[in-house]
Amino acid sequence: LFGSTSTMFSIIYSYLTYITTIENRRESIAIIESCLMFGSTIGSILSGILLDLTNFQLNFLFIIFIHSINIIYILIYVKEVLPMKENIFLWKNFTKTLCIWNDIKDSFKILFRKRKLHQRKYLLLTLVALLCSM
Repeated sequence: LFGSTSTMFSIIYSYLTYITTIENRRESIAIIESCLMFGSTIGSILSGILLDLTNFQLNFLFIIFIHSINIIYILIYVKEVLPMKENIFLWKNFTKTLCIWNDIKDSFKILFRKRKLHQRKYLLLTLVALLCSM
């Protein structure tokens, strides 16, 4: 609803690593992985059945209903990671946050640094192949 699947996964895993300890993180990630696997399987099956029984509009209304329940659950039960004072601090440095040129420059430095056994060449060829496949 608000981004791609990779965005959703990165948010889920970031929140999970923030709220868990190192000792119980493995079990929590296993639970999330199993829920994602079973949820996607059951969702694919149910959406096909629902589409056969109804039309696209009711199928999408059902999806919107499920997303609404998820959003309400998140607003009520999921705790905020940063307290409000720290969120205000982030807004003060908003322009500095948007200026990511140093991060981009550092990423390219890492990409082009010398590596043993010509690994830089293979990394760049892989990157070019990835960009060509888009």
